[in-house]
Amino acid sequence: MARRFPGAVLPAALRGALLAVAATGCATGGTDDGSPVDGGDDRYDGLEVPADVPGEEAAADGPADVADAADEASACPPGYVECGGVCVDVTSNADHCGGCGLACPDGLVCNEGGCASSCSGTLTLCGTSCVDLSTHRMHCGACDHPCSDALQADGSCRSGSCVLECRAGWVDLDGAPGCEYACFYVGPTELCNDLDDDCDGETDEGFACRNGTTVACTTSCGTTSSGPCTFCGPPTGAACPPPAETCNGSDDDCDGSCDEGCRHGIHRSVSHEHFYTANRDEASCCGFTVETYDYFFLYDARVGDTTEFYRCYLSGTGDHLYTTSSTCEGAADALLEGSIGFIGRSAFCGAIPLYRVCGPGDHFYTTSAAERDAAVAGGWADEGLAGYVWTE
Repeated sequence: MARRFPGAVLPAALRGALLAVAATGCATGGTDDGSPVDGGDDRYDGLEVPADVPGEEAAADGPADVADAADEASACPPGYVECGGVCVDVTSNADHCGGCGLACPDGLVCNEGGCASSCSGTLTLCGTSCVDLSTHRMHCGACDHPCSDALQADGSCRSGSCVLECRAGWVDLDGAPGCEYACFYVGPTELCNDLDDDCDGETDEGFACRNGTTVACTTSCGTTSSGPCTFCGPPTGAACPPPAETCNGSDDDCDGSCDEGCRHGIHRSVSHEHFYTANRDEASCCGFTVETYDYFFLYDARVGDTTEFYRCYLSGTGDHLYTTSSTCEGAADALLEGSIGFIGRSAFCGAIPLYRVCGPGDHFYTTSAAERDAAVAGGWADEGLAGYVWTE
């Protein structure tokens, strides 16, 4: 799943799913009495700024862009100032009252950034600090009641209760304390860009052709295939992977050859006649001499505009007739020996003409116009085209 990464602060609606803690003010991840757990909020208000942030190790496997979050989280939170390597609230800290190093004399308290004999207004004295129990993260709802942090989330005090706020670039999806999902929030509307724009844990939801979804597409040679969407559009051209070749009269796999593996060779032999067969043993038996193996090719089964090509034995002349007629063209002395394959009735898939001529006691078939013309010049009868055949 693609994620957006840190770079902007999430809006209030997302940063807070403020992972609110119980109304008692107990900090998420804290102990029952409200004291911070190990690695909790003891990093603030007079203590050293830590090099490692609670929960950072648990997120160490996150995207590289999120690594900057560790540096950001090590800085002091809003309302705190770093004084000599520690985070302090200079509005209430008696050792740094109003600024770093400005300590209040004994007997005085820090009240709204100035040393005073007592707290003003609604502020409450906690030790030597005058604090607002409704908002102070170290004294939330009561003195010495801190709000702890969690994985990629900062504890804060709202209306006297501790809540967790996701740090910039992090979202809580699992409902457990902390923010485990690295994501850069763009807005509530998901875009189709292979990113999780609305940070809901899903990428490009609602789009039919989201990246990686397999859809129908047209290959570079015009055949139909399927491939993965890229940037919400179906793959085209070379990005649409060709399908496997099938016997359908098309170059499905875009390799420049049509229906390879769908045809078989016909061998040409000669003796007292020209003889054509798909059987190599038959081509060389019974007094025949092979002129050419795989002289032309016929389909194994009916594909497109093909029809069966039959071999008939003519007992009267002792030769063979090859025809698309299952009745051997009505010859009275003909014996149908069967089909030798499927011949084209029109030129497709790179087919070439098969010429037919007839001479004394022989029916002759050739793919060469020159050979046909020579036979006709020698007195053979031109009987036109037998059909269309293939060279492979």
